[in-house]
Amino acid sequence: MSAYRRAPAKLARAFSSTPNKASAPRTMTSPFIREEDQSPYYNPETYYPARVGETICNRYRIISKLGWGTNSTVWLAKDTTRWVWQSNRYVTLKITNCGKEEQRSAHEEAEMSQQISRLRSNHEGRRYVRLVKESLEIQGQLGNHLCLVFEPLREPLWLLGKHLGSNGVPPAVLKPFLKSLLLGLDFLHSECNIIHTDLKSDNFLLGFEDSTVLESYVRQQESDPAPFKDGGGRPVFQSR
Repeated sequence: MSAYRRAPAKLARAFSSTPNKASAPRTMTSPFIREEDQSPYYNPETYYPARVGETICNRYRIISKLGWGTNSTVWLAKDTTRWVWQSNRYVTLKITNCGKEEQRSAHEEAEMSQQISRLRSNHEGRRYVRLVKESLEIQGQLGNHLCLVFEPLREPLWLLGKHLGSNGVPPAVLKPFLKSLLLGLDFLHSECNIIHTDLKSDNFLLGFEDSTVLESYVRQQESDPAPFKDGGGRPVFQSR
């Protein structure tokens, strides 16, 4: 659950980002699955030109692109600050566009997460609300981009339905998750006084039952990085 309504606040820290030359994704000249550059609202100047292999804020090395929206792109990244005896830590990075309205919305989401994190509550639905773990600021050519850091999750409900041969979310798929969804919403409404304003299957994500699935996915992406194409002066990577 990621859409909230309340006043924004400036919470991000400013860092720089550096590319990692070890990764070598191949160029894709022919069209592939629909990406942000094919949206009627696409403006290459407002999107951050993230690349597979790039290290964001001297910490998070981008593994693959997970998806995109009209206001951001979403990436899986590896925390490079872990010690050798620690297990790998992966995060999801939501890199927002540099437009004023996009930045306002992202700051608001970060503030909501901080307020929820500080709340003392034993409500069962708390565990089902995905929160921003950290907010970072990336310097772009035309402005700053707020980067929201999340714990990685699996596919959204609609994609699970698609895997099962449906164009939507059939009742049989939705039913097992209804209690969790309602508990999460009740926690937001009754404990946090927050109204979720964007209830749709895109915003309900499933967790990993087996963490080795994520490790396997990362190895696959590192051995065969996603292709990319030019999207008006910035690289547009294939989502995976």
